[in-house]
Amino acid sequence: MLEKNLPYIYNAEIKRKLPYTIQIKVTEAEPAYSIRNKDKTYILLDDHFKVLENKAKKSKGITISKASIKKADLGREIVFENADIGNCLTQLTAVVKANSFDEITAIYCNNISDNYVVYDGRIEFKLGTCDDLENKIFQGLAACEKMNQTNPNAKGVMTITGDKRLYFTEK
Repeated sequence: MLEKNLPYIYNAEIKRKLPYTIQIKVTEAEPAYSIRNKDKTYILLDDHFKVLENKAKKSKGITISKASIKKADLGREIVFENADIGNCLTQLTAVVKANSFDEITAIYCNNISDNYVVYDGRIEFKLGTCDDLENKIFQGLAACEKMNQTNPNAKGVMTITGDKRLYFTEK
């Protein structure tokens, strides 16, 4: 209950120690994702999409773009207009988090077969469906590492089909 009423509490454990002591162990929630509102403020989310703030002045963590919000109540999990997009975003964020892909600065989904992550704020990885996301992102990161050696400021779209073929279109 504390986690819902006080959004920045990630977890609270309450233990009673007899005869007169109560021990409370609190783990703080950290902003992992942000979504820009129309008024240029941000919704801050933890790594489980729990809403930490609704009108933050600055974004923190990875930016989630192009996601229509149905409900963003403090202390509750965010609800996206399109549940399929919400599921795809959940899969994308799980892969990024599990592999500590620190170079990923933004993610977005247009639909279930049109998913993207953004590398270093400058190269979009067009991933297609949510199948084999981890390998697709690894392929994109490896290609960017090679590309950074010759053209470290390149901007564009990298289409990753998952069959070890990559196509880069520079902007």
